[in-house]
Amino acid sequence: MGLTVVTPLAFPPQGRPGAPGVQTGFGQVTYTDRTIGVEDTFLPGVRQQLMFAPGALQTQDLLNPPFAGHHFFVDNRIVPRAMGDLYDMRVNLLVTADQAGAQLRLDIDTGSTLGPLQSDTTSLFAGAGITERATFSFSVQVLATFLANGAVFFLQATKPVTVISETLLLMPKSTQPGP
Repeated sequence: MGLTVVTPLAFPPQGRPGAPGVQTGFGQVTYTDRTIGVEDTFLPGVRQQLMFAPGALQTQDLLNPPFAGHHFFVDNRIVPRAMGDLYDMRVNLLVTADQAGAQLRLDIDTGSTLGPLQSDTTSLFAGAGITERATFSFSVQVLATFLANGAVFFLQATKPVTVISETLLLMPKSTQPGP
């Protein structure tokens, strides 16, 4: 089966860049772990916390005020800034399944008695042993339980998988008065 050839697009000239030093929006921060450890193996049907290795964590912080300087990801937990803030998040995983046809569910959990704050699912289409990308999206508002406990990610697979790389992209969308 051959690869599809993609033809590059020609774009017209873009407008002038903004003034130097001018910030727009709240920015974003990315946390990435590209190491493989024992915590990156997921057995079928077992809900297990998705772990980023602290010593291997790479951060690209492009946050603007009032989020600049806030550390959102501490000890594998999302730490919100203030009650009522709204965050969009993308979790991007590179995974290899031991068997074809695995399905993945990722929960963002604040420890609420009502269960996970949100869940997203995806199916893997590549054959066994082939690395594949899985992306999960969340849009969450900071409420009392999230503010008190933070939030963690839990992954569950229908077949054995190994996570090769984890990336969390967090984009603040709205702000409320600070802490």
